Amino acid sequence: DNAATTKMSRTAINAMLPYMETVFGNPSSLYSVGQEAAAALAQAQIKANDLEGAYKLLEEVTNLCSHTQDYTKAQETLQQRLKQVRPTNGKVFKNKVDWGWGKLTLEAPSDQDVLFKVQSVDDAERFVLVYVQAGKETEVSLKDGTYHVKYTTGENWFSQDSMFGSDASFYKSTSTYWYTTTIEGRYVYYYARTASLNKSSSDYFIGTTIKAEEF
Repeated sequence: DNAATTKMSRTAINAMLPYMETVFGNPSSLYSVGQEAAAALAQAQIKANDLEGAYKLLEEVTNLCSHTQDYTKAQETLQQRLKQVRPTNGKVFKNKVDWGWGKLTLEAPSDQDVLFKVQSVDDAERFVLVYVQAGKETEVSLKDGTYHVKYTTGENWFSQDSMFGSDASFYKSTSTYWYTTTIEGRYVYYYARTASLNKSSSDYFIGTTIKAEEF
């Protein structure tokens, strides 16, 4: 009974059912069901890390507010804490694109971090979600096809779900990036492209504003 323990919430049950009924493989194995389980486990670890970071941040802010009346200093300290928990450069949150020879280098501007989403034009479920720190770049591998680049920017990262906060804007590239691969004997011919938000780059592109739910 609930005096001895608490029944599992419906949210938790619904979240776990797919891994009890369908994706129940050993995540250490190489067959498809096991690899699906491994991917799910990796995503769960990312969410757990985000949650742990959020709790630590909340604890620090609570302690800070209870020990100081200098709200300007409190705000500055909060901003520093937020910057400390930002993801590492090149951190991939999700990758639902099959590996390919095509290469796309993603460049952030000098003053803001960027969460890039490289998404297939033909299949919205195929995308890579990757974090690039200000002034840095990272490379993703893409299977043959055509892709849009979506992104959101900011200075303070909250979590994978909240990203850069409720005031963040979202954008989508006006042009597309296409890839084809040709194999001739021992040689592989493929495309390597760059999508840059650095205005000084020859590969700088301008995105159009989109709604958050379109990201």
